[in-house]
Amino acid sequence: MNLNAQTVPTSYVEAGGVRYAYRKLERQSEIPLVLINRFRGTMDDWDPALVNALAAERTVIYFDNAGIGLSSGETHNQIAGMAKGVEEFIKSLGFEKVDLLGFSMGGLVAQQLTVTRPDLVRKVVLAGTSGAGEHDEQAVPEAFQVAIKPLNTEEDFLYLFFEESETSQAAGREYWARLQERKDDRSPLVKAESIQAQGNALGAFKKQSVFNQLKNL
Repeated sequence: MNLNAQTVPTSYVEAGGVRYAYRKLERQSEIPLVLINRFRGTMDDWDPALVNALAAERTVIYFDNAGIGLSSGETHNQIAGMAKGVEEFIKSLGFEKVDLLGFSMGGLVAQQLTVTRPDLVRKVVLAGTSGAGEHDEQAVPEAFQVAIKPLNTEEDFLYLFFEESETSQAAGREYWARLQERKDDRSPLVKAESIQAQGNALGAFKKQSVFNQLKNL
């Protein structure tokens, strides 16, 4: 059976009192690529086209962190706590070295984990994220208000992640359509209390940023 992001079954592993839900696609590679998602993102918010393209060359693992989607436990309200959850998840799978791809908030988590456990991370890709240091750009208030709405619609998705041009909006609608292709064991939407915890973590990270430590890597 040729599995892809739309059909690969969800697996589970216990670590630190949390039952983590994850999916694994592979063209067997010695070092896997672990994906860490954005604010309010679950496994089913990764573009299947991206996941499948990455998995054509190597092992790709993506998951729901504690309290998110299909995983149990409580959502951490600090980026350091989220990073610890990722570390425990990776260790539970038996890996001693991984590559990370962190998207948006996941990029902050990836930075934290890389600084605290440089022995665990070989390479890190930071996508659509920031250093969250004192000189970091401020988020657009209007965008944040859309991001924290109880339910984000397709139009909200296009507003948050794509430019206003016709080409960009068309690409966004194609992305949105791909997100609906998986039919079985989908991750549920992120709970309101988890959204609050993640928001608190983002706010606190401004003062707890590891940005200045990245030069040591």
